[in-house]
Amino acid sequence: MAYEELCGSPKMTLTAENGHSMTRVFRVPWSESAAFAELMFLTGFPGFPTSMPQSILLEPFLGENDPASGTITNPAASTAQYQYAKATVSYATTLWGAAWPSAITRPEHDVATKLTVKTRFSGQFLTVPARATEYEDASPGDEDKPVPPEDAMNRILIPLVDYQVDWDWVANPPRDKLREFLGKCNSEPFMGCEPETLMCEAADVSPSFRPAVDPRCYSVSVVLKQRRIEDGGEVRGWNHEYREDPAGWVRIKLPDGALRYPAKDFADMFEQ
Repeated sequence: MAYEELCGSPKMTLTAENGHSMTRVFRVPWSESAAFAELMFLTGFPGFPTSMPQSILLEPFLGENDPASGTITNPAASTAQYQYAKATVSYATTLWGAAWPSAITRPEHDVATKLTVKTRFSGQFLTVPARATEYEDASPGDEDKPVPPEDAMNRILIPLVDYQVDWDWVANPPRDKLREFLGKCNSEPFMGCEPETLMCEAADVSPSFRPAVDPRCYSVSVVLKQRRIEDGGEVRGWNHEYREDPAGWVRIKLPDGALRYPAKDFADMFEQ
């Protein structure tokens, strides 16, 4: 179906720091105006693919020969009908379809949904008993080598990375599945993180909207925390702690032999 873009359209405002905004105005058949709006919501502004429609105003395109089509018998069930609609499409620069960070493997997710990620780098101080350490100038096997005082404590910083993955346009959030991920670490590599280095710490489910006739949906925000410890060429994660004697990183297990933080495959985390 061909649509008529009206004279004077488009209008563009290009800015250096606040993104771009554009407006386009069309004349479309009134009966196809809703379908036209859904089509436009799926495409960016020509030449500026990161500028997506934010709102579309549909109103009667009135002329001398374009009256409303008759009396409405049930205003709750129908509206006045016209031959044409005037569709004003307002665009703005958005993060829809923004490039995923190359250093983070993008998780699999439903095609009709979208993923964005925020990253925060921090650290966790871990205290280590002085008797589990030694001075740099100490000689191996030297009984008289200088050692730190027994009651002293040393601190080491464990790098932590928080990934907040926002999963939007979700029709039916898998709440039970999300609950099963909480407190567990990845059994397989996920988002570029080695096994047992990534933990599902929290998940929020909130109402949201998507471009559709029925725009109601949900947004799911999942917080994944990485704890990655380099140990002589090996990588330790959430199930490792530092032992005093013999000094080194060891895996922690519960009395029944289970891992302190159970491992689970995260591959389907963002699938309904």
